[in-house]
Amino acid sequence: MKKYYLLFFLICCSIVMTSCTNYSTSKDTILSCDNGSIQIIKSIEGNNEILKLYDYKEKNTIETNVMNYLLQKNVLYITGEHGFTKVNINEHTYQQNNEMTVFDDKDIKAFKSILEGSA
Repeated sequence: MKKYYLLFFLICCSIVMTSCTNYSTSKDTILSCDNGSIQIIKSIEGNNEILKLYDYKEKNTIETNVMNYLLQKNVLYITGEHGFTKVNINEHTYQQNNEMTVFDDKDIKAFKSILEGSA
């Protein structure tokens, strides 16, 4: 009878472990959000070290050259090569544009604080 309990326990543990959505971080991780699915990571390109915004859930680089960032509650603001990026961490969505004016006033204020260095 104890064998069955042990077998049941092992099956339950394997289900819990495989359903876990945490993504691992490394020494190159600068910032990790949403259980690690969205990360700012250090990357080497040529002889230069740059920061990338990477979506591990979608296996996609969102921003290839993060210059500055600001995390406010569940929103991550990024300035980089592609202009301005707003990541909604709860919804796992992002908006990206070269023009700051396409964002709402709250977002523009956050981006301006990044650019002014007061973030």
